[in-house]
Amino acid sequence: MKSDKQPADDVFSYDELPYGGNTHASTHPRRIGAIARLFGIEPVDLQHARVLEIGCGLGDDLLPLAAAYPEADFIGIDLGRRHVDVANGLARERGLANVNFRQMDITAMDPNLGRFDYVIAHGVFSWVPPPVAQALLRICESLLTDRGLVYISYNTYPDWEQMGKVRDAMRAHVAGLPSPLAQVEATRRFVAKEVLAKRPDTSKNQSYDTAIRRVAARVEHASDSYVFHEFLCEHNHPIWFADFVANASDHGLRYVGDTDRTAMWGDGDGATSNRIEREQALDRALGRGFRSSVLCKNPLEPTSEALPESLLNTCLSTQMLDRGEGQFGTSDAVQVTVTGTGIVKALRDITKAQGRPIPFASEWLQDNESQSVCDDLLNLIKVGLIDVGEPGGPGATQIEERPVAFEIARALAAEGRDLVVGLGHRATTLDSIGQFILPRLDGTRDRNALARQVLAAMRRGELPALAPGTKKADAQKQVLTDIESWLERTLASELLVSSFKHN
Repeated sequence: MKSDKQPADDVFSYDELPYGGNTHASTHPRRIGAIARLFGIEPVDLQHARVLEIGCGLGDDLLPLAAAYPEADFIGIDLGRRHVDVANGLARERGLANVNFRQMDITAMDPNLGRFDYVIAHGVFSWVPPPVAQALLRICESLLTDRGLVYISYNTYPDWEQMGKVRDAMRAHVAGLPSPLAQVEATRRFVAKEVLAKRPDTSKNQSYDTAIRRVAARVEHASDSYVFHEFLCEHNHPIWFADFVANASDHGLRYVGDTDRTAMWGDGDGATSNRIEREQALDRALGRGFRSSVLCKNPLEPTSEALPESLLNTCLSTQMLDRGEGQFGTSDAVQVTVTGTGIVKALRDITKAQGRPIPFASEWLQDNESQSVCDDLLNLIKVGLIDVGEPGGPGATQIEERPVAFEIARALAAEGRDLVVGLGHRATTLDSIGQFILPRLDGTRDRNALARQVLAAMRRGELPALAPGTKKADAQKQVLTDIESWLERTLASELLVSSFKHN
């Protein structure tokens, strides 16, 4: 999103290369609210909240939220006319009356917008002129309700000290080209020929060589829009984390936490009692280049440390697997071993959900272990092995007799998309059977009906056939088994909703 005070060509870049096509799990109010809860702030229930997104792009984040929370109110603003037109068109197609998108400049916000419980600004602060970034902070504070929360993402030093030099070199290389797309294409050619095709030059500055190769990898795989707006457009202004916090404070906003939990904790937890200094030191040690901070307004006072007991009112999820005998690990061999009846029970239940958030269960709190269970879970959150979110979403907790899929995901699959979004803003890639079944999960078909349709599609050649010579009874049984396995993965990906809530 850009300010009207910028050159017309800069604004036009968002019409030529619209920024969108992805949801961002970090922007989901359930995650924002859970971070606030960890630090002693009671977030507003999303079911009836007002949510504003500044720099909404094509509506990728707000449209799924509007579908999932029909009694909440959503507004997206963006300076790009193409962004707004596409987003409003999608809202009409989906029949979403609780969301609308408006073309608007940050520096000239409509005073009649009202106040909001959640304000989201992803990909804005660092990518606008500094005066506009200051206006963003001022506007966020003025638009918040008393218990409201702000999410702001931004690029950070120290990583952008070297990345910025690479960006400057790339901009100089394509400066004379006439359009954003031409600049991106020239950048890709340069990266392929001059960076990726050559071995690292050990005689040169190692940190710069590392940075240019990291940028090259992004350029090779990212969308045209990302490449231009991250590396080639006029504005990209990184900031030290501590300076951002001080800047926000000047505008009446207080730092609560980061939606990337690992940004808040590290091995040096005890090095200083000042939390901001500790996190800044961690950024320096890890070379962090991006943050997604949660803020509140005065006079709310977040606690200086996360509260283990706050987990009692959250939902928890993990990608870890139960290895047995109190051992739990990830697919990349990270492993933890726990003892104690309560924490073992908790991790077994959380891993069994296969990534789907489940509410904190009272049965995990065994005699004389209540505090240790919360402490252990919080420690796993700190190192990124467990994710935390707010409860109360519309997702199904079990596979129903006639399953119902999230309507946005159904619509995307019906359009032939193989990448769909679930209720937690997590993207899921569909295989051929998933693309076929998902649009049909509208609550009218049980497993047998789905199996009959799958077998018919196989006979028509629309789906891969079973092994030659498979008997009819065996075919029905195998397809039912495959459907059940697929439904379990769909439940874990938060693609199923409760039919009771759906109705």
